[in-house]
Amino acid sequence: MTRQHNPQDDLTFLYQREYGEPAELAVRLSGTLLGSILLYIYTGWLAALLWSGLYLAVHAALYSFLRHRKRAARPRDPVIAGLLVVAGLCAFLWMPVHLAAQEDRALSYAGLGLMATTMVFLSRRADRDLWMIALQIIVIGGLWAKVSWHVAARAHGWPEQGGIALMTFVVFFYTAQAMLLSRKTRLAGEEAASRAAQEQKAAAIGRLAGGVAHDFNNALTVIKGNLELADLLEDPKDRAAALDDARAAAERAETVVQQLLVYARRAPARRERLDGPRTVDRILAQVAPFLPAGISVMQQGHPDPHCVQVDEGLLTAALINLIRNAADASAPGDVIRVSTQAEQVDAARPMADCSLLPAGSYASIRVEDTGHGIPAGLKDRVLDPFYTTRPVGKGVGLGLSMVLGFVREAGGGLALDSDARGTRATLYLPLADKAAPQVSQTKNAAPERTAF
Repeated sequence: MTRQHNPQDDLTFLYQREYGEPAELAVRLSGTLLGSILLYIYTGWLAALLWSGLYLAVHAALYSFLRHRKRAARPRDPVIAGLLVVAGLCAFLWMPVHLAAQEDRALSYAGLGLMATTMVFLSRRADRDLWMIALQIIVIGGLWAKVSWHVAARAHGWPEQGGIALMTFVVFFYTAQAMLLSRKTRLAGEEAASRAAQEQKAAAIGRLAGGVAHDFNNALTVIKGNLELADLLEDPKDRAAALDDARAAAERAETVVQQLLVYARRAPARRERLDGPRTVDRILAQVAPFLPAGISVMQQGHPDPHCVQVDEGLLTAALINLIRNAADASAPGDVIRVSTQAEQVDAARPMADCSLLPAGSYASIRVEDTGHGIPAGLKDRVLDPFYTTRPVGKGVGLGLSMVLGFVREAGGGLALDSDARGTRATLYLPLADKAAPQVSQTKNAAPERTAF
């Protein structure tokens, strides 16, 4: 099974295979170091210390190479990294091979155990490149042959030697088969995942195109009808009303375009250094008068001062969209709670769009309602553009899509947590650097206009 080569992807894959599981890596490296010390104590061989030193040195070279090159990989870098992986294999296995050939049963048992463990590790890691697996199979086969040669030299007669040779062939055959099948399974899984992702992308584009066509067709119908009506009307007031309706339809179409640009992260943005809690207070003051009767909004707690560097207009629109959704799910007498705080994310955290929020310092803005929550069957669709559960004319289904585009552009994320007790939507925005400039313009700034 062939595959397309991407140097950066190949280096990232090798990095994950070698260093992606901290527990396994700790056992592998500390086990080698401790084993070499015990071996030196037991035998007095200086080669035991050389064994761990050489193995750790090769790993240090591989780790440094992958860390420095995986973000700007050249076509030959995966080959260099692969050769370092094979070099690490040889640096580890030469001592177990030497131990397995010893007459001392404890040493022989330890050597055979380490060789068997290495074969399981190689089958489990399932490298992508066929040439790497071929080299690993050759190394394993050659070293097993060397062990078998030493053992056969102490055998009594040809039947015993033949049994040793047969056992060596069986071990080699099944090890090679396991490594090749693991590779085939991995590539098949990656191809299936890629195909599914392409199908999902095509479906999303189809929904997006259908939504754009539907909304613009509605807007153009209104515009065209009112312009034709204006030509037929004689009363200036009636003609002005028709033109106003046409202009309002054009403005609704413009709003759709702006929201699509935010979702696609192509909207003009004028980033400013904003005090998070104070900005949220101002937005809540704007929103409160327009909430349905009996529903109120309040900011919880007294957050510590912290700053973010985002477009204030886009932040306002995003927060208003979240509050509007919360209001739609609330009943008279309910309170929508908004909280803002600085938060340290210590490990990558899953977000609503299945992305991972990197570890770091963030301002989190949470909007929480006590409504009916998002139905389980709809949780995977609420972020899709043009998906809405509102009645016709009450929304175009771009609110959460716009929020998602805004936080992505800001380098943050959107988390959604919903159950029968209500919904909690959280914006994560990176905290502003203390040395950051007051204003930075990413594109030509658009005029600020926010409507609830």
